Amino acid sequence: MKQLVSLLIGLLIFLGTISCSSESEIVSTRVIAVNSAETESTTTAGTPATTVSETVTNTTPVVNASDDSSTTASSSSTPVTPENTSNANGSMGTMSITRCADIEIDLAFIQGPEGSKQDRCASRLSDLVFDFTSYQGTPDSIYADVYDAILGASEAFPIPDGATSQTIHLYVSIWHRETTNHLAVVKHRCGYIDSSSSGECERNLLTPMATQGQGMGVLSRDSALFEIVWPTLDDHEFAPTSHWIPASHEWIHVYQNAHVLNHEGPIPSFNEIDLKGPVWLYEGTADYLAALISDQFIPGNFASELEGWVRDAHQAFNEHDVPADDILLSCESPSDQVESEILGDSWQCPIGRVAVAYLQHLSGSTSVEPFRLFNQELKDHGWLIAFERNFGRSYAQFQLEFAEFLEMQLDIKLAFIGQPSID
Repeated sequence: MKQLVSLLIGLLIFLGTISCSSESEIVSTRVIAVNSAETESTTTAGTPATTVSETVTNTTPVVNASDDSSTTASSSSTPVTPENTSNANGSMGTMSITRCADIEIDLAFIQGPEGSKQDRCASRLSDLVFDFTSYQGTPDSIYADVYDAILGASEAFPIPDGATSQTIHLYVSIWHRETTNHLAVVKHRCGYIDSSSSGECERNLLTPMATQGQGMGVLSRDSALFEIVWPTLDDHEFAPTSHWIPASHEWIHVYQNAHVLNHEGPIPSFNEIDLKGPVWLYEGTADYLAALISDQFIPGNFASELEGWVRDAHQAFNEHDVPADDILLSCESPSDQVESEILGDSWQCPIGRVAVAYLQHLSGSTSVEPFRLFNQELKDHGWLIAFERNFGRSYAQFQLEFAEFLEMQLDIKLAFIGQPSID
């Protein structure tokens, strides 16, 4: 079995390497907003938007991934500035979305296949440009929800100035698992992922299209290129959990990775702890902060989510004969995570979100500032030193503290639940 696991892990590493092996060779053009293939006016994720001027101020050819021909992208000096809108339930909670700023720099743009809807948005709070593509077959309501949630998360927890030395370019690709033409999607995605070996890229991406979940990837460290993928059906697949939580989770991964893009040292191997820290901390922080962000828009989510996590962790720990001080150690490297999932023994990694909640409690902070500072210090200090500097304890000490926590009675564990500020 160990040999099989090693072979599967090796295959995953190989596929991950060749699918994102080089930067996309695409033409640079300034595009404030992009018309869909079916209309001459721009809509922003299903909400009314300023119509793009028909005056063409830049006629740089861009690659049309659907047929490999060249088309012309229009550019306007008028940005898309839709007014604040509500979420699907009609309530924005305590946060509001300020939407898009004007785009002042040239960035590459890849036009989507026919029938897709595309919107480009520059963040008002970070040096960041979003390119959203909703492929034909995706319900407009799903696109609107994803658009709102990712922009909302980026404003609730913005990447600070100076985190990277270049503008971050984030592609968000949304498709229907059953009705979207998956080949058209992968042709488009490979246009910005790896145009130098598009055939290989397409083969790697096509197989998982119908079954993969939401995810985030760093496509190019040198050009700060990221992607969030969002496969869907007619309705969201997270009930009763709000779609805000997975959207915010993926955004937090963008936030985390942005802080180590310009790291100058060696990149850890698949069997080593990543620059961003152990997997349980990386994923647990994304879950924890995502629940906090979601609660800003749909109040009441956080307490119920965290209580559910604590109860699940308590039950899983008591149902398995695993020493408490081995739990976090079993989910430190990417290979640990993959191996546990292959073996059907992945319950230890989700406990990371409970560990993060307990770490927040032990830090004594009433806000999530320790997590912000931890990420900001990764590049200069490394994760071990950043951990101790910002959480007030060494990693080894916390492992012992969390092992003691796991042995506690459920009612005592639940008593530690608190809700810090994300301001």
